[in-house]
Amino acid sequence: MQKHYSTYTSEHFHLLAASDVRPQLAEEEVDRHVLVLHRSTTPVNIQENVAGQIYRGQAFQGDLNFIPSHVDNSCEWGVDLSFLRLEISADKVNQIAEQENRSSNLSYKIRTKDEKLVQLMTWLEVEGKNGFSQGQLYTDSMMNLITLHLLNEYGSSRGNDLEWKTPSSTVFSTAIEYMHAHYDQDISLEKLHQLSHLSSSHFITSFKKEMGITPHQYLLKIRIDRAKELLIDPVLTIGNISLRLGFSDQSHFHRHFKKWTGVTPLQWKKNFVQK
Repeated sequence: MQKHYSTYTSEHFHLLAASDVRPQLAEEEVDRHVLVLHRSTTPVNIQENVAGQIYRGQAFQGDLNFIPSHVDNSCEWGVDLSFLRLEISADKVNQIAEQENRSSNLSYKIRTKDEKLVQLMTWLEVEGKNGFSQGQLYTDSMMNLITLHLLNEYGSSRGNDLEWKTPSSTVFSTAIEYMHAHYDQDISLEKLHQLSHLSSSHFITSFKKEMGITPHQYLLKIRIDRAKELLIDPVLTIGNISLRLGFSDQSHFHRHFKKWTGVTPLQWKKNFVQK
């Protein structure tokens, strides 16, 4: 069977649809983020090596790989393979991460399931086949949705799997403990820098260097993480939760929750809680 390729290229991405690619060992390290959607209709025995870790098993139709830029990886398969591959500009991801006050550090995933990305990549392929007939705005919007999803689900602050970075020194420990204990209060910068025995300007600069985000962003992360727990409670309203978390009003809570998660509190409750 002869292999077939279709490619669609724009300023910030390159999309490749490949079918019946012969068995081989493919090795690479690229300066773009890479998404690979497995499309073979039957399971394929496959071995993947990512950042020194070996993953052996079967790739099923609908499995998705995500490899961040500049990560060594290889893939070896024994029968013809079909897939959809999307390369995304690292500069584009960094730009959106900066706009959203998010970390641009992304973690790789091997043979995961992600229906939203599968749908978005499929729509992008259809648009490419149609010669991008719906215009640049449509394509840019699609890529922004894909990028935001990557930042939300594969970044350093993804959903309930949020892992708090531990400071390498004890300078900020007291301030961080205070924020976790009093996140529902109006915490002042003065209080935090006094707890750390630093000037306000030195505290902000050093905190961001140590923790990767500003003190205000750290406090918001605590509140949003707690919000996801409270949203499980069917009795609590969105207004109740916003007050419990220390937000000045419900719209303030709504805005920050959507900024960090990509969805509104109500959407989160419907999509992730009420299943």
